[in-house]
Amino acid sequence: MSLLNTTVNCQERKNSLKRLQSPTDADRLQWIFGAYFQNRDFRIGDDLEVPLFFGTEVGESTYDQTTYAGFAQVDYEPTEDLTLTAGLRYEYWQEELNRDAQTFELFDGTTAPASFFPVSEISDSDIDGDVWQPKFAVNYQFSPNVAAYGSISCGYRPGTYNSLTFTDDELFVEPENSWNYEIGLKTSWLDNRLGINLAAFYNDIDSVQVAGVR
Repeated sequence: MSLLNTTVNCQERKNSLKRLQSPTDADRLQWIFGAYFQNRDFRIGDDLEVPLFFGTEVGESTYDQTTYAGFAQVDYEPTEDLTLTAGLRYEYWQEELNRDAQTFELFDGTTAPASFFPVSEISDSDIDGDVWQPKFAVNYQFSPNVAAYGSISCGYRPGTYNSLTFTDDELFVEPENSWNYEIGLKTSWLDNRLGINLAAFYNDIDSVQVAGVR
């Protein structure tokens, strides 16, 4: 019988968001521009207790995540009832992984190479990538109580390291890309005391990322 304890600690986090937008009383054209930065340092520790062999297999990984992004969006009303939206986001990401080789610590304090779940040492492994994410939307107000909308947008989750894997073949997780389509209808009734909304959406996802445990 064995028991695996995995701990994930965010050692340090830095982020910054700057944006510039049109005046709140802008009539037919509204816009927003901005930039974003985030850096996070993680420590992941594994302790696999193996009572039958009087010891614990232990390992530790540290990795650094950095993201830079810029974005812009424009909303334009060619008529009083129609709003057209176009947006664009650019993101660059980078990750660095350092992983210790798994070791087996006996209860008497001595150590030996891991045997149950051996993993190799990794020093300064670096991956990065970037993506452009467009967005288009339209909204039409049929009446004060009825509006229809539609949107097309690009979704993205950056690649990452699977530091908990036991095999190097599964070390890198590919980025997830998607195109998202949505149409809908928003209505209000009884002096805005009742709202009834309808929506339909479709997501076309490539290289989906799924969280799991071992």
